[in-house]
Amino acid sequence: MTDMKLISTIAGVIAALCMAAMALLLLAEIVLRPFGVLVPSADDFTTFLMIGVGFFGFVHAFHEGAHVRVDLLFRHLPARLQHGLQVASLFLAALLLAGLAIGSAEMTWAAHRFHDVTDTLIPVPMALLLGSATLGLGLFTLLCLWSVLRSLAGGAITFAVGEKEEAMALARASDTEGELA
Repeated sequence: MTDMKLISTIAGVIAALCMAAMALLLLAEIVLRPFGVLVPSADDFTTFLMIGVGFFGFVHAFHEGAHVRVDLLFRHLPARLQHGLQVASLFLAALLLAGLAIGSAEMTWAAHRFHDVTDTLIPVPMALLLGSATLGLGLFTLLCLWSVLRSLAGGAITFAVGEKEEAMALARASDTEGELA
């Protein structure tokens, strides 16, 4: 297992755990509400967990090739131009993500330094919430840079395909199996 695969898997597990915690919080609210029991700050914690789902889920989805891109024009370009555009777009994405990660890290540090907490029933340190976004952005930056290096070394970066392309690939595979039989 490569280091990026391990990082992607860990990010995916974190995203899944955040999603499961969100579901449990919402389920607890639904089950306890008829008995007059409220789960303190459940809506707020659900929102906070969505940060983890998003930022860690992005990392896992990108590594697994599940990010969808619009490639109507791209796929009709010559292979060399496609490769160059792929490297350039990944590099620009890495620069943008690095800038966001740095900005997020500065906000995280400020929140930590000033002991900033949320204004919810159950106060949560803002540095914890901002830190999860910073970590997710940092991992996504690393993954984009790794993808640039991989692409420069001749490796392919895969993205999810549309339903039509997937159906056509399945049809080709079944035709090939029929020819082999």
